[in-house]
Amino acid sequence: MTTYLWLDCDPGHDDAFALILGCHGLDPTVIVAGVSTVSGNQTVEKTTHNALRVLHLVGRDDVAVHKGASKPLIRDARICPEIHGETGLDGPDIPNATRDASDVPPIVAMAAAFARITEIPSATPTLVATGAPTLSLIHILRAHETKANPVCRLLLEKKK
Repeated sequence: MTTYLWLDCDPGHDDAFALILGCHGLDPTVIVAGVSTVSGNQTVEKTTHNALRVLHLVGRDDVAVHKGASKPLIRDARICPEIHGETGLDGPDIPNATRDASDVPPIVAMAAAFARITEIPSATPTLVATGAPTLSLIHILRAHETKANPVCRLLLEKKK
């Protein structure tokens, strides 16, 4: 069985590690299908840039990055420069990416990816949400889940 991951994240140091593990884990049956970014550890512009940088660093420029929500679903945006620095990834020397994020909205890209994945026998689409829950996340689950065919497994990180 192959697991296709969609990472919905806010890359600071913690989510950079999640991207690295997702892309270069020890299990060849885990494939990263796409990445969407949200505001969290820094602004969505900075977290998007960070996702592109980390993917470039690990040689995964083939993984599409989609800039998502600038604020969580139920509260105002709250960034953490005191923890992750002004860039969201202060500290390590990570080169700039050689590409930009996709212009396709995350919900459209996720829907297309999940539609393709559900056509593959023995494939398990899995949405890993390490960023703050956003409207895009809710919309994708509501729009594509049925009782007969759930869209995916959903893994959430608890955010305070």
